[in-house]
Amino acid sequence: MKLRIVLKTSTKKAKPVSIKFNVTPSKHLGFINFINLALAENKSVKLSLEKIDDAGKKEENLIEGIFNFKKIEN
Repeated sequence: MKLRIVLKTSTKKAKPVSIKFNVTPSKHLGFINFINLALAENKSVKLSLEKIDDAGKKEENLIEGIFNFKKIEN
């Protein structure tokens, strides 16, 4: 099984744009549990970027967003 995080948005001219990130198999269960926890407890999720340089120095929160997951029925 493959698991991907897909981020979608659109341009000013309403052209859809997306980017996909693979979730490694060793992280599948943790990622699924995280999503289920956020859904079950109706908690918001913070998305932020973390930049790590060659020396290991971390720089976080250059960009961030807060959102809620919602289950979509097919």
